[in-house]
Amino acid sequence: MLSRSFIPVGEGMFSLERFEYRGRKVNIVYGCGTSSDIKLMQSRIEETFEAREKIDAVFITHPSPECMNGLPFLLEYCRVEKLIIPDIAPDDAALILLGYLCLEDGGEETDFFYRFWSEDPRKLLNEFNYPPEVTVVAAQGKENRFMSDIHTVSAGTDLAPMIMTDFPRFKGWTFTAYNFRQKDRIAQLENGLEKEYPEYDCGMNGLREIIKNDPDAAEKVRRAFYAVDGCFDTNSLAVFSGLPGKKRLCRVRRGRKENEFKVSLGCLYTGDCGLSGENAYRELNDALRSNRRYIGCVMLPQNGSKYCYNPELAVDGRIHIIMAGKTNRYLHPHSTVIKDLLFKGVSAYLISEDTDSGVKITIR
Repeated sequence: MLSRSFIPVGEGMFSLERFEYRGRKVNIVYGCGTSSDIKLMQSRIEETFEAREKIDAVFITHPSPECMNGLPFLLEYCRVEKLIIPDIAPDDAALILLGYLCLEDGGEETDFFYRFWSEDPRKLLNEFNYPPEVTVVAAQGKENRFMSDIHTVSAGTDLAPMIMTDFPRFKGWTFTAYNFRQKDRIAQLENGLEKEYPEYDCGMNGLREIIKNDPDAAEKVRRAFYAVDGCFDTNSLAVFSGLPGKKRLCRVRRGRKENEFKVSLGCLYTGDCGLSGENAYRELNDALRSNRRYIGCVMLPQNGSKYCYNPELAVDGRIHIIMAGKTNRYLHPHSTVIKDLLFKGVSAYLISEDTDSGVKITIR
């Protein structure tokens, strides 16, 4: 049996795929964070897993606190075997860290998020009782961000052999991750920094030091980040999890309501991918290749942002998932996204902080 749970944590990402067969199970987690309420995030982890339960893999799709600020608690509470993250070039990582210090209330260089992306993450993870193995998914044309000896795979590599070890019941299942660099957002931010703060050429290290001591400079840098279309991220994984084959009957439960759909077994987790442009969506389609036809469920990118949504994602016969906080500062999901889904009459679920908004899809 396979179940997919989209767990209500508000403006963030926390999803679980659970494979079960004859008392054995494999747990795969996609995202582990929220900007709504970190205590709620921790409660959802405790509700979903038993203490010290094995999690075979966690995909952190993009370098944002709302995708991973629950990870420290998950690492303490459970036994995570593998952690899969996007490769990020040094210059791009510097922008991510600058944004963290400027935009996050109380963001410090000693925080888990900052340390994770500013150094070899294994050094930080080794501070936990059960440090996971780290795998980096490379971006096309970019060097490895981390130490050369870290396990790195090319975009499009099937990760199932290293995740579904000794679990033949789901033979043929694939976990394929693609690392998309958000070129347009990076260019927007760099142009904005040059406009708002001409001293930007002092370098990232110098700029970080300046904003610590100069509130006016920090405000200018903050304006440059807010001017970017959508939330700023340099990279995002899109992950396909599925099995080629015919559509299967699945049961979708939300609160006390249940519906049945006949869908393909694959799910596309789009993370924070900016897919609104024609070229970006074509790049995703080209990457997915033969797996496109097996997508029966899709988590829409960036909590339903109009800057990341592409109408081509909404397809009749798929289940569409949006995870967004009820009072998030970005007003996600955007009205144009909701209107498009309603106009097409596709099956769509909006998941907030409310317990009854969570969705569980079961396929036998």
